[in-house]
Amino acid sequence: MPWTALLVGGLVTGGAALTLSLAQLLKQVWTVRSVVRQLRRLSPARLKQALDLFEDHDVRDYLATLLYARGMTLHPGPTERFGFSAFDRRENKWFLWTAWGTTVLGVIAAIGLPDDSTGWRAVSITLAAASLAFVMLLEHRGRRLQRIFEISTFGLSEVQGDGRIRRVHWTEHLTLEDRRWHRRIEVARMGGDDAIVIPYAIVGFDRAIELILERGGFTPKS
Repeated sequence: MPWTALLVGGLVTGGAALTLSLAQLLKQVWTVRSVVRQLRRLSPARLKQALDLFEDHDVRDYLATLLYARGMTLHPGPTERFGFSAFDRRENKWFLWTAWGTTVLGVIAAIGLPDDSTGWRAVSITLAAASLAFVMLLEHRGRRLQRIFEISTFGLSEVQGDGRIRRVHWTEHLTLEDRRWHRRIEVARMGGDDAIVIPYAIVGFDRAIELILERGGFTPKS
């Protein structure tokens, strides 16, 4: 019937328009997110210079608001502290609960499917297993997001979520490695394997690097 064809055509057109709109929105969100992540890594002086490049006051205020919401708060003084933002932790928790939900649904589907649905049962079990693997990865990432790094005139410390502290002192012979492939830097005692790892995503990354280079003594690895 003609009205059925019109209805199907309208649904297809509307669905395509909605998909394109969502894709454009996601692209904009991801672009803003990338800009904020880059700005979060800058030292205060470089951050001010970067924000001054935006001529629109509303854009500058909007980016400053996003930076504040994502944990762009440095603690100046004898000891400066850098940590992952609350936004990153909330995001990880959301992904974790989504992975848990997918795991549970996969298990329920595998149990509740009829005996002759062998193929669908295999798909459900595979989905549940993959989701469970993501759960373990996100649990590990969530613990690492609790870390705080402290840089003082005496050394570099990593305070973990459970209260344990790892520390190196500037008076020791230290090495500093920039592992760009892993998107992190590593500071360790010369000849030691237990390095303090600072990811690129850390708040105030460039400021941390400046302080480490300024206050620490490093010997490049050959």
